[in-house]
Amino acid sequence: MHEITVGDLMTQDPVCISPETSIFECAKLMVKKKVDSLIVAEDKSIVGLVTHSDLLWAMVRKPKEELSTIPVADLAKKKVHTLHPDDTIEDAMEKMYDLRLRRLPVVHENKLVGLLTARDVLLMNHGLMNDLHDMVDIREGTKKLNALQLKGKRHSIQEGVCDECGRGDFLFKTDGRMICSNCRDAM
Repeated sequence: MHEITVGDLMTQDPVCISPETSIFECAKLMVKKKVDSLIVAEDKSIVGLVTHSDLLWAMVRKPKEELSTIPVADLAKKKVHTLHPDDTIEDAMEKMYDLRLRRLPVVHENKLVGLLTARDVLLMNHGLMNDLHDMVDIREGTKKLNALQLKGKRHSIQEGVCDECGRGDFLFKTDGRMICSNCRDAM
């Protein structure tokens, strides 16, 4: 089976800016390109990274008239963690999780070749959310069954349609009616 690599999912032409670009121009570029980060680069070498949060901080903390004169190099994070295109997605996800980062530039031979974001990883399998929902349903069903097994020793339990809410579920005989655990808990 083919391992999915960072190179398979990364954005190949991330939005880059020079260190001299003003904070104001960075904000305009983020809006225009619909991105939440910019890579500060010189000759395809990364010298920093600026996010929408960084720009928001600057816009709140700096005088409005200075935003067009302050270079992004003064604001950008200088220590930038990176990935290699041959890294596996599992390794990338682990690195993102450990470092609490939502984006990592991808570098090959000390040159920027792409950007991998948490969104890229989530979109790799459009069925991922369905799989997660199924896992939650299974977990909830298991919890409910475990609770029913404990309660079942004291009450009559059967599967059917709740007399109170009409949902199909495991039911308890309560006050002469068959009701689900949600309706029973609400009484």
